[in-house]
Amino acid sequence: QKAIVSWLTSENGKTVIRARFIEINGVLSKSMSIAETSESRGSGFPQIEKFGDDIFVAWTVFEKGQESEIRMKKLGITN
Repeated sequence: QKAIVSWLTSENGKTVIRARFIEINGVLSKSMSIAETSESRGSGFPQIEKFGDDIFVAWTVFEKGQESEIRMKKLGITN
């Protein structure tokens, strides 16, 4: 069994969504970059859901003066 966690971080002046798997015994997988996102609070927090053997990460892209947009990335559980 394992869990997945995500966080926002700054890399080279850009806001990036990162994630990693954590095994039940505490072993951490290598962190992975999911996508660049906005640092604006309007972009909210990434949402993670498991469906079958896949993990889906969804986030809002928010840029001033434009409509917000939902984006999604599919991860295999073996990641």
